Amino acid sequence: MNEAEQELYEALVAICQTSGFLLLEELPTDLPDQPFVYLGDSKELPKPTKSAILGEIELIMHVYGALSERQQISTIKGTILRQATSNLKRTAHFNWGIKHQEVKAQIWHAVLPLHMQFY
Repeated sequence: MNEAEQELYEALVAICQTSGFLLLEELPTDLPDQPFVYLGDSKELPKPTKSAILGEIELIMHVYGALSERQQISTIKGTILRQATSNLKRTAHFNWGIKHQEVKAQIWHAVLPLHMQFY
């Protein structure tokens, strides 16, 4: 059986790849030549029922880049947020909906917490 967290992760990886964003699985020691996305911490809050496990997942996405790339970082953050909130409705085994969204941005590092509900 697939886990909800893994399906959400794979869907967000696909969003980044189809949008042409550089996605790194670990933080680099040197800054790449372009802004990049890093899928950070995740937290799953399951709610068992008689027939299924429902719940929520919060996955923290980070967008990094040089100070001069602030516009690109903002664009990447906005694109991922729009794609995740409007196009991510279903994966192979789960339906998805936005539970809560809050966006915090700094000049060179945007944090995009996605708090998704699966059912």
